[in-house]
Amino acid sequence: MKYSLNNLYLGLISGLLIPVIALLIFYLSTYNNQSFIEYLNHLISINIVTQLVSLCVVPNLLLFFIFIWTNKLYSARGVLFSTIIYTIIVIDRVYPDFISGITELVPIFREFTSSNLLILLILSKKNPNNQCLIKL
Repeated sequence: MKYSLNNLYLGLISGLLIPVIALLIFYLSTYNNQSFIEYLNHLISINIVTQLVSLCVVPNLLLFFIFIWTNKLYSARGVLFSTIIYTIIVIDRVYPDFISGITELVPIFREFTSSNLLILLILSKKNPNNQCLIKL
């Protein structure tokens, strides 16, 4: 069975793992006398976790462009999606009330759980007549 490298799940998994590997490399290059848990607790105590997560996501940019240059567009989409996940985590960490503020500002979001909203976004593709298939 031949496995295709042009796969959304491959891009998603690699896009989620590359920042973790970058964090491990950063840990090994800076604090090799502490355990990894102590290192993370130290980062939390000096409040630089969000900056470090943002820096660890930078290698995803290189991975994204490699997938684009090799015409693996589905894998590039997976990397982009994983980067968006990390972005939401950073925004939620920096501005804790941001996500709840959006649900209060836009009343329709209160009616949906996150899985229902994802299904709604997937199903709301436009048809050839350029009309939305799902009306809210």
